[in-house]
Amino acid sequence: MIYYALSRDSVIHMTSLESMNAVKPTWENLLYFSGVTLLSIGFGDLLPVGLIRLFAIIEGAIGILLPSAFFIKSIYQEQVNIFLSSRDE
Repeated sequence: MIYYALSRDSVIHMTSLESMNAVKPTWENLLYFSGVTLLSIGFGDLLPVGLIRLFAIIEGAIGILLPSAFFIKSIYQEQVNIFLSSRDE
């Protein structure tokens, strides 16, 4: 939604910095860019320009931190369960 709102005022994606070809802000392009950024794939075929670069950095960080937090929580919970089961014996 943020990408769509910002795309109404200006160009937010380009295909390359050399050619400066603007990308049409369709739902498909915006969803594709968001998915590639969130999953930290970063193909490089769509480049954010302007203020959208900040949101792309935040979204990329979320894409890295969220699975890491889930993994750490799973490991921690397993360790707690092992500790509690050994304490009961």
